[in-house]
Amino acid sequence: MQVEARPRLLGLEFGRFLAALLVCCFHFSIAFENLRHDRVFDFAFRAGHAGVDYFFVLSGFIIYWVHSSDIGRPSAAAGFAARRILRIYPLYLAIFAAMLLAFTVAPSLRGPREFSFWNGILDALLLPLPGDGVVPQAWSLHHEMVFYALFALMVLNVRVGIVALAAWQALSLVIGAMHPYDLAPAIKPFFYIYNLGFGIGVACAWAVTRISLPKPGLVAGLAGLGFIAAMAAEWYIGRDVPENLLPLGGIASPLIYMGCAALLILSVSQIEFRKPLPFGRLMAVLGGSSYCIYLIHAPLGSVLIRLFGVGPLAELPNRAVFVAMVAITIAVSIGTHLLVEKPVLKWLRRPRRHPQPAEGIAA
Repeated sequence: MQVEARPRLLGLEFGRFLAALLVCCFHFSIAFENLRHDRVFDFAFRAGHAGVDYFFVLSGFIIYWVHSSDIGRPSAAAGFAARRILRIYPLYLAIFAAMLLAFTVAPSLRGPREFSFWNGILDALLLPLPGDGVVPQAWSLHHEMVFYALFALMVLNVRVGIVALAAWQALSLVIGAMHPYDLAPAIKPFFYIYNLGFGIGVACAWAVTRISLPKPGLVAGLAGLGFIAAMAAEWYIGRDVPENLLPLGGIASPLIYMGCAALLILSVSQIEFRKPLPFGRLMAVLGGSSYCIYLIHAPLGSVLIRLFGVGPLAELPNRAVFVAMVAITIAVSIGTHLLVEKPVLKWLRRPRRHPQPAEGIAA
């Protein structure tokens, strides 16, 4: 059965880039405070972690948008699994291996993290693990794997999958609300409140072609302003709050950001249905590089902030160093995406030719 491919929504691609950039700036801000004792730009990116909230909603949206036609078709399960594996693992494993090598050559880059062989295996497979991972941002991919498994259940059996997904969302809300900060790392992928983003994204993807917003541009503007206002409020009241705590509340914060993200995704998609967005090619490249930005910014930033402390580079003001680090991260990520990730994925996804039986041998 041939299924028509859904169009790529470039507005969401650009949103994914902005979300990755927010997370990058958030972690760079923490690095400057810890290593240079400077709250660069007055810690303006205190709320940059909100990019992760956007990612969770976007992931739920994209998976349903791309794979909704697979639901209830067990024959599509293998294809669904293959597409997800190829999208997530090649770049992740390459960065995972590079970081292991870096930790071996320069143990100081590892920081206080402790690793074990079995945790390394779990980490490489993106399975929930009890301790720190090699790639710091991979924690969100552990949640992604749980979501993929539950979506695969819907592919295999609609009713079972819907019940399982609904139960997961309910448990994530209840348990996540009860324990917003103290869930064990191995338990978080199953019951963290951020998992609600996947369900919200799925609901948006289901609704986007069924519910027409009369003024999607206005909705997008208000949702964007709401997202920015929440970030500004968090910055204002949370400049002296530890970075691992959420000034807007462990429950309210993700719900506010994910709610704004849902409205943004829904409205921007409907804008694009009506009229192609300008700068589509640029949006596609930036969005394509976002996964690389998300994975490499922390290790790359750890190296860059040290390099900018050597020789004449040490004389540069911290704000200039911050901007340079962000620019280098974007450039490296775009280059990696265009020159490495895309060609490798194209090669891995190429159609396989099965050998034909020789004449006279086939029964």
